[in-house]
Amino acid sequence: SNLLTAAVAIAATDLVLIVPHRVATRIAALLPLAIVDPPVELSPYEVGLIWHERCHRDPEHHWLRHKIAAAAAAGTELAHPSKMRGQTADASPREEA
Repeated sequence: SNLLTAAVAIAATDLVLIVPHRVATRIAALLPLAIVDPPVELSPYEVGLIWHERCHRDPEHHWLRHKIAAAAAAGTELAHPSKMRGQTADASPREEA
């Protein structure tokens, strides 16, 4: 699913879309949407990475998993790939299958 597509679809309706706050603020900057608290308390959820065993030791796949985990932990976007060329992972990502 694509959150931006969902946001465009609901922009002209009275429907709601529940997304993380940092996603909502970015989308609301582009579309006529209001950001409000949900009417009920939402349970926390866990996000994880899953990959096929054949990719586990692949250096490029490891690099990508590390970048995704680091961005999620920091709450920031990934840098543009052209800015990351030549960088190496400085720590191993949290790898759970």
